[in-house]
Amino acid sequence: MTTKILLDENLDLALAEFLPGDLDVLVSTAQLERWQGKVNGELLQLAAASARFDVLITADKAMLSQQNERTLPLPVIVLIPSKRLGETRESLMSGPVADLLRQKLDNKFYVAGNGPRTAREIKMLNRPKESAKPRGPNPDSGR
Repeated sequence: MTTKILLDENLDLALAEFLPGDLDVLVSTAQLERWQGKVNGELLQLAAASARFDVLITADKAMLSQQNERTLPLPVIVLIPSKRLGETRESLMSGPVADLLRQKLDNKFYVAGNGPRTAREIKMLNRPKESAKPRGPNPDSGR
């Protein structure tokens, strides 16, 4: 049976080339569907309503905290590569994502990769960097 995959707009169609050849898949992108710029919830609803996709693959970690997993209309695989472990989106597609696609997936989140997973870890990564503020008196300030 063919698995129909929608790649979020933050992923390039070329990533599909890294899926093993034994997988029977059809891959499209948000851009090809003319759904670029749609917020996550709307994109999920469009994909489900079209009845043309079995799974959404994204690199948008924020989706984990923005969407209610209990009401997901289709399975979502979130790519979260760990730089520390040398993971890349490509290596995740050929390994963990391929393994997931060989299974029957429920309408929930699946995380591929060993990067940060918890909402707190993701929030820390997405937090704007604070500018360096001086702490205490400057020791070189004219004593």
